[in-house]
Amino acid sequence: MSGNLRARFALTKSIVDDQVIDITKYKDYIGYDQATIKDKVYCTHNPGFSMLMALPYLLITKPISFISDSPATKENFIKEAWLTKTLTMAILISLTLLSFLFILKSY
Repeated sequence: MSGNLRARFALTKSIVDDQVIDITKYKDYIGYDQATIKDKVYCTHNPGFSMLMALPYLLITKPISFISDSPATKENFIKEAWLTKTLTMAILISLTLLSFLFILKSY
């Protein structure tokens, strides 16, 4: 998984779980695509996709956290990131297809 996605997902986790925009807590999981300012680490990408991933992140991780209290590891971070990205893309593609069908129906 690319550092790009890991940085964006770290921002999603920080916003949803901690209500902050610094990703210092996840800096060891990211690799590159991070900027350090006064001992705080920030994502170097715009927050658009991170904000889009917030709802899928909640839909995936909150039910799982009730079932399993797994430790915060890089492996779990990457699994959560992949699941969240996949669900986000599925939602976006579904909405695009529905919009396309709606446009076709109106003709």
